[in-house]
Amino acid sequence: MKFDFAHLLDTAWLGTQDFCTALVLGLLSVPGIWHLLRGKDPRSTAQSRTLGWMALGGMAGSFYGYHLLDGVADNMHMVLFPHAVLVMPAGIWGLAQLASATRLAMWQRSLSVLAIVLSAAMGLADLSQACDAYQRPWTVSEMEQMKKALGGRAAGYFSKSDGTWWISDHSSLAAMLEARIVPLAGGPKGTNKFARFYGTLRPYELVPPAPGESSEAWALRFAEHIDVQCFFEIAGEKLPASIKAQAREVTRIPGLVLYEWIKTPPAGGQSPPP
Repeated sequence: MKFDFAHLLDTAWLGTQDFCTALVLGLLSVPGIWHLLRGKDPRSTAQSRTLGWMALGGMAGSFYGYHLLDGVADNMHMVLFPHAVLVMPAGIWGLAQLASATRLAMWQRSLSVLAIVLSAAMGLADLSQACDAYQRPWTVSEMEQMKKALGGRAAGYFSKSDGTWWISDHSSLAAMLEARIVPLAGGPKGTNKFARFYGTLRPYELVPPAPGESSEAWALRFAEHIDVQCFFEIAGEKLPASIKAQAREVTRIPGLVLYEWIKTPPAGGQSPPP
């Protein structure tokens, strides 16, 4: 982190730019916040006005904090958390006051209701995505079955949504199975500050990709380097066809399929039937 004068000037300039942009893009929250901090509603109190100023200050401060902590990989949390905890709820509260203000014209109240509905619709869309990805909890007997079949061997899996290689989305599964489970990502992920902070490129330093090598071919070399002997399909995340052709299904439970790496494609290059 830097706190020299030049960095502080950059923080002030870039934070102000982002704050002004947020005032334009945050049309669903800003009107409600503005209503709270103005305090013109007969129902307005010192607390509601303070809430409005807190939301506005949180919006501005989040962007200044983001740029002040430039170089810290998780600085995006400076923006995400204030908006989720303070800015959006305060905006909805102000919009609800606008929608119920009988002194306003019907079109003004209708726009307030529309903004609330749109905000709720976006939240429901996020919840529906979470529901689609829901995996029911595994039972003890299912885990015992999988643990016995895996036998403590290291396993790899492929995922489009997983984060960095060292903090697997399925680390809890690894703990329950008492085995090492590693995401087998393919292809370098870049050299930005996040990649450097989290050591994203470390697998490619251990096993440098060959020129023209496919991500699946590199993943197999990486898997061999770290002694992976099995593969998992977890919660609908399928193995690439070229990998599955070299694997034999061992066992499965709902949402989890274990394959053993046989390292030699079956005849015809197809995976055996389940």
